[in-house]
Amino acid sequence: AINRLAFERLVVIEPQHGSFVARISAHDIREYMLVRRALESEIAGEAAGRLSEAERSELSRNLRYQKAAASAKDMPGFYALDVEFHRIIVRALGLSHASGILESLRAHLERVRRMLLTPPGRLPKTCAEHAAVAEAIVAGDKAKAREAMRAHLEQTTKLFETFVRERPDMFST
Repeated sequence: AINRLAFERLVVIEPQHGSFVARISAHDIREYMLVRRALESEIAGEAAGRLSEAERSELSRNLRYQKAAASAKDMPGFYALDVEFHRIIVRALGLSHASGILESLRAHLERVRRMLLTPPGRLPKTCAEHAAVAEAIVAGDKAKAREAMRAHLEQTTKLFETFVRERPDMFST
């Protein structure tokens, strides 16, 4: 398991000293976010108007739970719902290859995504961004769905850049 984490560059193994959590590569995170933004924006556009009633219901329920978790300041619960929100959209289209790519990206972005939910007010903003994505998808507006997802993920990227500036000791270049 440690070797796999080292292969994924999440752990640094120093012989005779031990294994340590790797500093976050800002360069890698930027690349992962770029790929995620491109892929998920297109997926949101493709999902527009194509979700079944059950899938729309699942999306709506997820948004209600997100709001409750945000109100309760339940960060772990909110994070799980955030991840599931994005999975619902991909799963609805049956995109197993895209899902695999996004899961791989998610593994690399996990630490950063959790950190980016911590600033005060970020949870309700994320809820509002997700609601805009869902609304466009349900309305069948491909362009608006793409743009709403792109805007949501661009906010995440901007917030990441703020963290890099404010906490440079956490990141490598």
